[in-house]
Amino acid sequence: MEVSNSAPCALGNGCISINLHIQPRASRNRVTGIHGNALRIALTSPPVDGEANRACREFLSELFSVPKSSVMIKSGEASRHKKVIVTDEKPERIRDIVMSFAELEKCAPPETGK
Repeated sequence: MEVSNSAPCALGNGCISINLHIQPRASRNRVTGIHGNALRIALTSPPVDGEANRACREFLSELFSVPKSSVMIKSGEASRHKKVIVTDEKPERIRDIVMSFAELEKCAPPETGK
């Protein structure tokens, strides 16, 4: 796999590895930006009995338009910091989606703190 310390994802052979930072108990499921070298995702489910992991897989499945069986949590099942593997015929397509969130964050106006 391509390795990068600053990118939230790395391409492999027919798959992509994505670093995630999960925020449980949010008001809605959504990508909220980039946190360090991870894609930051807010999920409505609590981090209890694997509910957040299940919600994470379902959300990523919908976000990337892949079957749930194509999303595997490789590490961090009991942590907010996770590494997921997504298999797809064109993992570059998924990388482009992930990187579009990084680009949007660069273009976003700074928060004023009000």
